[in-house]
Amino acid sequence: SGTSTITTVNSVFSNEGDVEINNGTLRFENQAGTTDYSQTATGTTTLSSGLETAGDINALGTFSGSGTITSTGGSITLQNLDATTGTFNVSAPGNITINGATTGDSVDLSSTAGNISTTTVSTTNNTTLGSTAGTVSSGNITSASGAISVNAAGNINTGNISGATNTTLTSSGGTVTTGDLASSGGAVSVSGATGITAGDVSASTDTSLNGGTGSVTTADLNSGTGTLTVAGTQFNVAALDLSGGNLDLSGVNTVNANTVTTSSNIAISNTLTTTGGLTQSGGTLNLSGGTIVGNVNVTGGTFKGNAARVTGNLAIGGGATLAPGASPGTLNVGGSLTLGPSSMTIFEIFGFSQGVNYDLINVGANLNVDPNAQAQLNFGGFTPPFGTPFTLITYAGLGTVPSSFGVFSTPFVAVQQFNPGTFVAQVGGVTTAPTPTAQTEVLVLADNTGAGGTELSGDGAQEVPEGESGGETNEEGDGFLSDISDFENTILMCE
Repeated sequence: SGTSTITTVNSVFSNEGDVEINNGTLRFENQAGTTDYSQTATGTTTLSSGLETAGDINALGTFSGSGTITSTGGSITLQNLDATTGTFNVSAPGNITINGATTGDSVDLSSTAGNISTTTVSTTNNTTLGSTAGTVSSGNITSASGAISVNAAGNINTGNISGATNTTLTSSGGTVTTGDLASSGGAVSVSGATGITAGDVSASTDTSLNGGTGSVTTADLNSGTGTLTVAGTQFNVAALDLSGGNLDLSGVNTVNANTVTTSSNIAISNTLTTTGGLTQSGGTLNLSGGTIVGNVNVTGGTFKGNAARVTGNLAIGGGATLAPGASPGTLNVGGSLTLGPSSMTIFEIFGFSQGVNYDLINVGANLNVDPNAQAQLNFGGFTPPFGTPFTLITYAGLGTVPSSFGVFSTPFVAVQQFNPGTFVAQVGGVTTAPTPTAQTEVLVLADNTGAGGTELSGDGAQEVPEGESGGETNEEGDGFLSDISDFENTILMCE
């Protein structure tokens, strides 16, 4: 045990056979302290402790066992490194190069001033590759049950990486370029000072991709059950699957994706471009101040948009909810808006300022509302005077809106009629007949308390005294509209 020192004359310890070092550290030095260790044939150096030299370490054979391999003043070049009985810690101020395979239990390669280069690394437990001042390049890196950590001051270039727990790649001054990147039981964290390029990325928990001053580009990405956080100038992804986790894109300016699938809670406050469309099947998508370039199909969950824009078509399917303002605001749809059967649209009316205190949807093409679509008005304690109109939807194309679109909202009854152009909610009775104008659609909210209102007919508007109704009354005769169809053929033109 302890440290044994061999002092050489020619400054090189050369060996062609096998070397076995047990129970201590074998240190080589000459009088100047720069002895090299050289294994010139394909033998095996077996360690259970340590090998140290002040010069270079060069081995054509295999280092086997466990312990430390240290060069205090040079570089290390090995053919194969096999950590059969534990952890190999390999350190040098210069370059560390492993030309063959790195296998075994655990491996830690550390260079303070040089580069690290390996071919394939496959360990049972942890793998650490770190260069304080240089670069790291490797082939595939696999850990069957441990963590993988790759750190460099410069660029990181690897093949596929597969870890069982957390996988971390950090370049403090360069780019990170990898193949497929996966963690079967932990998080994936990649940080490149000037950008990230990766293949398929998948994690079981959180995924963090920080491209620094550059962009982040991946193939298919599955965020797992945690949160996907992306930062950088731009995020380019082939297929983005957020079915199990949340999304934070607040740190990136532009997102380009072929397809996006989500069933979780995500927030988008920037620009997301998708050529194949975004599909939401659950959770809440909050498009707050952001833009989705492409079509959006919502089959489940809630789609919110405040100061937001969808450049393509927006379809809200059965069981899904559209909340256009997300505490009131404006949602702009460049294409058509389709509200499918059993969909719910919630309009918030908290004041008189359009798009600020009450919701507004601007549609660039057609408005298509299924006969079984539902709408709900949320006043949030606000009580506007009877006769106050609120324009909730404008659309430039054609409109197909059934008179059943609207729900009872005590003490108001929502009765909707339309002409293409504008969808207006009008609270209570109309005291004066409005000036007819084309391209207008009206939602009349009739007072159901018997306080009077307006009887609407194809010939215009007519005052209704208190306690009376232009349609049928209920059994108590109190002016409550017993049949919403009383207004089915009414068209009210409002500017």
